[in-house]
Amino acid sequence: MQPPASPPQAPVARNSTLSPAVQTAVSFLIFLHLFAVIVGVTSNESASMLETALRNRLGVRAYLETLMMDLSYAFTLTDGPSTLVAGDSQAWIDVALTLPDGTKRTETIPMSDIVSRQRLRRYQGLARQALLPIGNPTLEGLLPYAVASRLVRETGATGGTIYCRWRQLPNLPFQATGDQVRTAYEAKILVSDGQVELLKAEAASESAPAAGK
Repeated sequence: MQPPASPPQAPVARNSTLSPAVQTAVSFLIFLHLFAVIVGVTSNESASMLETALRNRLGVRAYLETLMMDLSYAFTLTDGPSTLVAGDSQAWIDVALTLPDGTKRTETIPMSDIVSRQRLRRYQGLARQALLPIGNPTLEGLLPYAVASRLVRETGATGGTIYCRWRQLPNLPFQATGDQVRTAYEAKILVSDGQVELLKAEAASESAPAAGK
């Protein structure tokens, strides 16, 4: 007679539990990460003084920027605040410059060679912000003036023209919109003795600068 078969032995469980010290450290790091994300999201728009202080003084901003999570939530790629447009649209700024040697050069914001999506979204937001005060004689030239002044300093341009432009995008994929490019703001860039002034195109006959110093 064969001896009775021995019952199968249960597999020996391996103790994979982390030590209490490691668990505490991991939990603390997860808490810090979630805290940084929550503060980053809540302080992007209409932040209170407390949210701003937490974002700027506790290293949250540096942490979010390192992980490329410090994006502006006020703008998306095709939508954002504007009184001119309803629905998806594309906004940009064209600056046609005349260089000291007489050649022409056009700069576009956002630039076509931007690799960082974070920088792209910020420049898209800049172009869309330029549409907000259109129609307000006091404010509409301020942002175009800042852009034109920066480019004049960088390139040494002697003049040019700045355009704030937009176009409607189709509501459905692969839908042809047929909508043309529209210029919401146009101004001549006047440079004299290193000083930059903007002369709005439609107000050129009045010889009154739209913005300048």
